[in-house]
Amino acid sequence: MLIEKYMNWIAVIVGLVPLGFLVFFVSQHYINVPFSDQWGLVPLIEKSLRGDLSFEDLWVQKNVHRILFPKIIMLSLAVKTHWDIAYEVAVSIILSCGIYVMILWQTFRTFSQQKLKQPIDAPILLSLFIFSLSQYENWLWGMQIQIFLNLFVVVAGLFILNNRLSYSHVIVAIILGFIATHSFANGLVYWVVGLIAVLFLPAKPKVRWIYIILWIVFGAITIFSFFYGYILKGQGVSGLLSNPASCLLYVFVALGAPVVAFHVNGAAIAGVSGICLFVLVVLYLLRKCHTPMEQLIPYICFALYAIGSAVLTSIGRGDLGIQQAASSRYITTSNLLWIANIVLLSLAFHRQSDGKNNLRTGKNYTVQAFFVFLLPFIILSYFTGMKSGVGLGNATRVARVSILVTYPETNLAVIRMLNYNRPIYARQMLDTLKHYHLSLFRE
Repeated sequence: MLIEKYMNWIAVIVGLVPLGFLVFFVSQHYINVPFSDQWGLVPLIEKSLRGDLSFEDLWVQKNVHRILFPKIIMLSLAVKTHWDIAYEVAVSIILSCGIYVMILWQTFRTFSQQKLKQPIDAPILLSLFIFSLSQYENWLWGMQIQIFLNLFVVVAGLFILNNRLSYSHVIVAIILGFIATHSFANGLVYWVVGLIAVLFLPAKPKVRWIYIILWIVFGAITIFSFFYGYILKGQGVSGLLSNPASCLLYVFVALGAPVVAFHVNGAAIAGVSGICLFVLVVLYLLRKCHTPMEQLIPYICFALYAIGSAVLTSIGRGDLGIQQAASSRYITTSNLLWIANIVLLSLAFHRQSDGKNNLRTGKNYTVQAFFVFLLPFIILSYFTGMKSGVGLGNATRVARVSILVTYPETNLAVIRMLNYNRPIYARQMLDTLKHYHLSLFRE
């Protein structure tokens, strides 16, 4: 039938609905004023405008991260637009679209390799996670471009490796790994999951060893560069060793937050369930369906990157409490576990247990039942994020208007709405913004 012929395209178009609503939501509520750590960019923007910005300014550690490449992007945008933060937010959305396209392309490619009918639910389900408003902080706060840039280059690196293992592809993936590591600390995990891809993807034994050596050598150089002059912050590995149960709970909450972002205990249960589901479905595909390992590698790497990132975050941020693990800013990376589960589950139930390439019959509704069960939680997390995002946007809008009306006599309580930890510093930075007509003073 004509409808069946174009069903995949219809699914892709429907999958863009969450993106459309995201763009509308962000345009109405994004934070068009420096917020929280973003105030630390003001001196760097001033140096850029004066022409005395140094490499050390770009390289210096930011909390537990080195955000060299996000700084370059944000400072370039700030200089060209008088720091209109809307451009930073727009770049984050563009990067997320790139992530969506690459993962969807990889999904269709995997199903084609298995000679299976393309899953029409994949574009919609992937879109619900990737463009979910449960990540409201990352969507509304321009500085979170660092997370989207990190995830974009990680997915791109794994996509390139999986497409074809060759010298050029490995070198490009290594370059992307350097960018990922110096965009967000989670990029350190990329070198582990990328090594798994190099180990298992098809290649001649002699050539594979060359790839492995290249990966390990350049990975070690990149990791060394990251930690050179590094100042340890947070609880560190010692905190993990002294209280492993607490750190493990932190990991479970962070991984479950994409599904149950509104309840810490629920997120922990979802996190455990997500990991167990991932392990079981991979084993099922390998043992029962005899699926080639190389076809599962992209999704295994996605899931392991999410898990490794959660572990790394628990080391750096675990001392801030379990509630912090459910923060919306970490959902973007944790989404990869659930994205992997979506694709692997769909693949598993399109295969017969005897390993033959037959299409799933209409009698098996296990996958549909699973996602129907999850859907209310995902939707509730979505609207919880939307509500929180509206509240954050309104609060910063009030602060912005108040500053415009009362500057230079702005009350410290108003500025604290934009920088709770360092309001006095933020008030001092307002003079720089005013002098150079930046951000809220750009017009």
